Amino acid sequence: MIAYDYDSNAILAEPMTSRTGPALLAAYKCIHQPLTLHGLRPKLQRLDNEASTALKQYMLDEGVDFQLTPAGTHRHNAAERAIRTLKNHFIAILCSPDPEFSLHLWDRLSPQALTTLNLLRGSRINPKLSAYAQLNGAFDFNRTPMGPPGTRVLVHELPEARGTWAPHAVPRWYIGPAFEHYRCYRVYITKTANERIANTHVWYPSHVVMPKTSSADAATAAARDLIYASQNPHPAAPIAPLADEHRQGLQTLAELFQQVTTHPKPAPRVRFADDQPNLPTTAGSPRVPPSSTAFTYAGATRNRGQVRRELARQFKQPTVFSPKPVLTNNRFAPFFDDLNQCNRPVAQLARLLDADLKLQRRQHQNRAALDRISTTRAANSAIASNKKLTTCLLSQYHQFFPSQWPTPSLIPIQAHPLNIAT
Repeated sequence: MIAYDYDSNAILAEPMTSRTGPALLAAYKCIHQPLTLHGLRPKLQRLDNEASTALKQYMLDEGVDFQLTPAGTHRHNAAERAIRTLKNHFIAILCSPDPEFSLHLWDRLSPQALTTLNLLRGSRINPKLSAYAQLNGAFDFNRTPMGPPGTRVLVHELPEARGTWAPHAVPRWYIGPAFEHYRCYRVYITKTANERIANTHVWYPSHVVMPKTSSADAATAAARDLIYASQNPHPAAPIAPLADEHRQGLQTLAELFQQVTTHPKPAPRVRFADDQPNLPTTAGSPRVPPSSTAFTYAGATRNRGQVRRELARQFKQPTVFSPKPVLTNNRFAPFFDDLNQCNRPVAQLARLLDADLKLQRRQHQNRAALDRISTTRAANSAIASNKKLTTCLLSQYHQFFPSQWPTPSLIPIQAHPLNIAT
């Protein structure tokens, strides 16, 4: 059973053996009694339709008003969001144990999971406190240390609890802290299938490496001890007092160790206004001189039409550079002759544009020549047809009116074909 307290913003949970009415009532009592004990007695309880008659009667006896939410309507119950948060947190915990850890012990990991989750959540009553501190007070890690759940440990066996030739430690599984004991842990014994409170054990994590003291740290600690012993000699030493030359040598050695063990203070990552050095107010010259034509992504990805219009505007207006005099009919020649003042992508596009314009001009001339050829052929065929028709008509009229019309062969009818201009 999972419950959410709005005032403290705490998420509470209690494992259940089944979903029957007595199991629901027992789990609700385990959640309700701590809230009442710490002064957060519930007044309104919203729960889903899985509420037994015994649970409803218990809430009425405790003076708790309750409301049932419709089936499938999660937005009416704020505990639905708390359920998802707890599930994500608990899934992350179940992914961290040792690969040989038995997952049927998941319910024994819930106390530590709830503690760490509520330590990360702020209280609504006092935002400066965590949800755990609002319910149980400040958490003291020195009093109740914790470790990764599901980690393999070696627990020390007391002499009266082990045999004469038995090992001094036995393997166990860490399942959580012992909140009622001072600096003790709850461990699970696979052989007896039971829990035990242990205060001395060794960790053997599988996913991380335990930190160890390096040789450099050990040498540094020894040097500090030597410095303290040389600078603070004990007056009642059983050995003979040191001579002046010995004391001077130890003092020199202590100074050398002091230089080695003293690390320089790192520079602050954030500088304040008072710590800023006197910087020059004027900006220096750039390392790379700027080009006359700035290269931009839009300029490099323009199509031919945009480049054509841009070049037309440039040639209509005075440009920033003076092109070299070139005797040629190509209007893009000045643009090609001064590539040092233009970026290369635009120049390449200009060359493609010039070639495209030449191709279009040649195609236009060929198309115009073909049009003139077809027009001339049509006109010549029409003239020839008219000549034949005129000769035929004159022959017919000459038969009927021989005195008024001359002979058709004597009529000068000439066709003037059109010249094709290439």
